[in-house]
Amino acid sequence: MKQKFSEFVFYGRIRMLMLILVSVIFAQAYAQDRSVSGVVTDASGEAIIGATVKLKDNPNIATMTDVDGKYVLRIPGKNSTLVFTFIGYEPVERTVGSSVTKVDVTMEESSLMLDDVVVIGYGTMKRKDLTGAVAHVGEDVINSRVATNAYDFLVGAVPGVNITPSTDAGGGASGVLIRGEQSLKASTSPLIVLDGVIFYGSIEDINPNDIASIDVLKDASSTAVYGSKGSAGVIIINTKRGTTDKPIINLTAKVGFAESTFMPEMPTAEQYLQRRADYYKTIDYFKPGAQQMGLGYYDNPFNLP
Repeated sequence: MKQKFSEFVFYGRIRMLMLILVSVIFAQAYAQDRSVSGVVTDASGEAIIGATVKLKDNPNIATMTDVDGKYVLRIPGKNSTLVFTFIGYEPVERTVGSSVTKVDVTMEESSLMLDDVVVIGYGTMKRKDLTGAVAHVGEDVINSRVATNAYDFLVGAVPGVNITPSTDAGGGASGVLIRGEQSLKASTSPLIVLDGVIFYGSIEDINPNDIASIDVLKDASSTAVYGSKGSAGVIIINTKRGTTDKPIINLTAKVGFAESTFMPEMPTAEQYLQRRADYYKTIDYFKPGAQQMGLGYYDNPFNLP
């Protein structure tokens, strides 16, 4: 019994020593950390609110600037690198020595991000960043359809676009509505924009073989860009353009067979002669007696007109 008690006391002391040792190690590690503060401003000296300040080696150590552009970040005591980022500005990296506690940063506007932003009437935008109701018809649809006009690319490919087919021999569409009728009295036809220029002609005048892509603006963004002209929606057509690469020749051939859905039975030669004879016999019957040709006259095929 005494031996077991002695072992219990021995192992208890060892656990206590290990706990004290771990606590000392953590205390020393925490004591080596330091706080770095500063102010983040733009080129004009205005404070940047909400800029992100993070440790390059450990992105989990991060903070954001307040309404005055100030920040406070606790980092390890060794030499470190801070990364400052904000939307629309170039990222900034600053090396912080082991004894530095204050770092002020001036950020420059990013011209690359400004060019990278938005094609929706006034530029281009990545689909993941797009918030408006814009439908895109790309090469996958255009190259897989046989079209006589641009409307053929939109049929069944763009939700919210109602195309009424035309009964004319030339085909096409007699009416196009984007999200229904937008006005009681004004025109409900969408605005056509061809390569960035408003196109006042008919969309059927545009060669479908020259079309590279079609974008349809369906919400208020079309009005914001084009004013009242785009109140009924906007159809933006981009045509194919040459490149500086090596010449590429594409040959597309399409073969189809047309067959009548209903073919009436054609009469034989005897049936055709009998029909003509019966027709002229009926006319001859109602003529005055002096003008009648008489019975059996039209039974001879050579007497038929």
